[in-house]
Amino acid sequence: MLLRADDGSGLELKVVGYETPHAVDARDDWLVINVRMKVGSESWEAEDPALVWEEARDLSKWLEGIARDDPRAGWSIDFLEPVLLFEALRRTQDSILLRVYCQKFPKPAPKEHFSKVLWFSREQIKRGAEELRSELQQFPSCFPLDESDDDGDADST
Repeated sequence: MLLRADDGSGLELKVVGYETPHAVDARDDWLVINVRMKVGSESWEAEDPALVWEEARDLSKWLEGIARDDPRAGWSIDFLEPVLLFEALRRTQDSILLRVYCQKFPKPAPKEHFSKVLWFSREQIKRGAEELRSELQQFPSCFPLDESDDDGDADST
C-alpha cells in the first residue's frame, strides 16, 4: 500500500510475509509488515510482525471507510501491538489529514518512532485500501474468518 501526498511525502506499508508460516493457532496469524515514511528530508523505515491478518484487513476497511466518510469507520484505528496508529484529524471535500504513528520494532528507544501528519487525497486513500486488500490476497489468513457478516450491514434482506 502506497499513499503519496501532493508535496511528495509518503507512507508505504507492505506485507512481506508471515511471522509463522505454519501457525497452528489463530493467535499466531501475524504478518510481517514493512513500513516506510518520508516527509521532506526525513525518512524512516521499520519491519516487524506488527499486525495479525484480521487487523491488516480492518486497516484496509478503515481506510476505505474514512475515504467515504462512513461514520462507522471512526476517527482512528490502532492494533494489538502498539507500533502503528492511524488518526483522521481533518476532512475536506477532497482530502483527509492523517496522523501516522510508527515505532521501531520490537522496542522503541529514543529517536525510534516517527509520527507525522500528512494530507492525502481521498482517491489516494481509496487506492491504498485496494492495494492493501490485494496484498492480503497474496498472504491469506492461515485461519480464514467467516466474512458473511463482517461489517454488521443488514443489506441482505
